Amino acid sequence: MPPMTPMVRILVLAAAAFALPAAGAWEELRRNDQVRLSIDPQSIKRKGDAVSFRYLVDFRQPQGDYKTVVYRSLATKAHIRCNARTIVTEESEAYAGVEAKGPSLGVVKPAKGEDEFKKLEAGTSDDELYKRVCEGKPAAAPKATKK
Repeated sequence: MPPMTPMVRILVLAAAAFALPAAGAWEELRRNDQVRLSIDPQSIKRKGDAVSFRYLVDFRQPQGDYKTVVYRSLATKAHIRCNARTIVTEESEAYAGVEAKGPSLGVVKPAKGEDEFKKLEAGTSDDELYKRVCEGKPAAAPKATKK
């Protein structure tokens, strides 16, 4: 195979860049000093009363056990039944970096019993997800932090 010309290299790199998920695709829903909850608006898919989507939890401090695996973010696939106000998670993927960046450290499926729809509780992060995917409320602007 002949070596690539500089123009071909540029085209290959540009195609690869477009194939990657866009940085900043996550829309922040809430945060505190320890965690940040975001949603991927491109992942929101409605089918009747049910909505599937992907959300992200970024941790300020590394989580897990240094003997096994340490992660900084979890990207979770979930489903909400809007009329019933219930939610279920399908799977969570752990990442070494924030914003689901860095190497994937593995996928975790919910344990038996946790793989069933559960009622949403008012004021929780699940409620924030419900408001965004069922009521269409845009994410509130992140609050400025004091320096």
